[in-house]
Amino acid sequence: MVERQTRGMIAIAVILSFIPLVGFFYPSTFTYPILSTSNKDSLIIEIDAEDGPSGVFFVGPKTTAKELLCQLQVVFDGKQDFPLQNAMKIRLLEERGGQRILVEKMAAANRLALGLPMDVNSAGQEELELVPGLGRKTAAGILALRREIGRFESLEQLTRIKGIKEKKLSKIRPYLYIEDALP
Repeated sequence: MVERQTRGMIAIAVILSFIPLVGFFYPSTFTYPILSTSNKDSLIIEIDAEDGPSGVFFVGPKTTAKELLCQLQVVFDGKQDFPLQNAMKIRLLEERGGQRILVEKMAAANRLALGLPMDVNSAGQEELELVPGLGRKTAAGILALRREIGRFESLEQLTRIKGIKEKKLSKIRPYLYIEDALP
């Protein structure tokens, strides 16, 4: 019995040792997911399709919508091609003439889960409460100050809110940012 098990283990080891050789001599037979890894330069894009691939994808910094959708094997006429931006959400809606593309911001909860900051000028109460270190009262204070001043120009303005001093600001800074104002 032990002898049969030993021969079986040797056979498995021999078979497994050939797998890297096959990959070396026939690399085209193996396809590696292009969109599966992230690094510090990757853009994080959310796709929401009614009929097709949906999820969060990591792409190169100069990737366009057409390139991403082609990689996902989505039929795309290319008329609406545009460069992708980090934390962009692309919704693909089915219509009679094909697909319509809607571009939105990724939800704040998704951004935080992916390690991306949220815009303090557009975040709501519930979204701000998701930031570690911000409770209901502090989030309400941020919204009240935002209503008073119109929009934040720098995160340092948050120190005007009761409960946010330099130490707390340094802790919440990685979770917040200020998006450039529209012209």
